[in-house]
Amino acid sequence: MVAAQQSPAPPGAPPARDTQQGAVATSPAIRLTLEDALARARKNSTPFQSAQTDAAIARQDRYQAAAALLPSVTYNNQAIFTQLREGNVAFIANNAAHEYVSLANVHESIDLVSISAYRRAAAASALAKARAEIASRGLVVTVVQSYYAVSAAQLKLEAAKKTAMRGTVS
Repeated sequence: MVAAQQSPAPPGAPPARDTQQGAVATSPAIRLTLEDALARARKNSTPFQSAQTDAAIARQDRYQAAAALLPSVTYNNQAIFTQLREGNVAFIANNAAHEYVSLANVHESIDLVSISAYRRAAAASALAKARAEIASRGLVVTVVQSYYAVSAAQLKLEAAKKTAMRGTVS
């Protein structure tokens, strides 16, 4: 694919001449490589981006469903300080002047619904990944076909211009 980028000549300036052919010279066309065409297509293709986004969302859903199967931990720390009075020690519901309490609770509940949700999310993730791969391959095929079709058309145009130039010179 070729994107011709021409800078306009200032008004009143004579057009530049090519010394070999005597034709008006324009700025050289920028050649777009196949890799650049593929990168631009991936960046600008809405169906491809949609498939990639769906795959990422499904992967995150699978991650969240797997995380729901893991045990949860609750951990609480507490410190109770009692004021000491001279001569009299006042402990109110405490065992000592300084009491430290640490409580941990590890909880896990496994049920068939959670396991089913994980399997469903894993299957949806695999399906979305396959759809993203199909979209990627389809995009590559389309871009490659279009790229080489445009390249062939450009070569034909250049050959026709050379033939026309030879016909006018003779």
